[in-house]
Amino acid sequence: MVRSPLPWFPIAMRRAIVILALLAAACSGEAPADPAPEAEGGGVPYPYPFTTPTPPREKTPLDGVWAREVPDELAGPVGKCRRCPPYRLELGDTNTLTIDRGTFEIEHTLHGWTNAGHVFVEGDTATLINDPNCTSAEGVYRWTIDGDELTFELVEDGCAFGDLRPRYFTSTSWTRAG
Repeated sequence: MVRSPLPWFPIAMRRAIVILALLAAACSGEAPADPAPEAEGGGVPYPYPFTTPTPPREKTPLDGVWAREVPDELAGPVGKCRRCPPYRLELGDTNTLTIDRGTFEIEHTLHGWTNAGHVFVEGDTATLINDPNCTSAEGVYRWTIDGDELTFELVEDGCAFGDLRPRYFTSTSWTRAG
């Protein structure tokens, strides 16, 4: 008869630990391959591919850094929040939109909140995907560039946060920064 090295530890607990360890090992599959984990030259970090396919890592007409001040008439009051809804328009905030070879990143300078995803640019249409706040919803927008001004117009957006994402992108134009 073999004596257990842990006679004080109930056998049911030992079995549970072994089962949990086996389940953890079985469920720890690798995440989808990330074809470009870091952007070249300090651009937008490559977003997680919640849906595929992802856009090719090729230059688009929208590539660049775009910024805007949130106008008082569109902004809500500044307030603390532990879990802010995405795409807030707040008084005194500057928004930055960086588009880089099939990826986009937005940043709110007021709170430092950021968000990123992929963007397919085909003709005058931009389709947003893989947004962590809208993982399976596409946002389709028409875009125009006039000089240094980028404007989006909503085609359709299935994001679960009502009109927040469309309002965020279409409320005012974006100006090329730098």
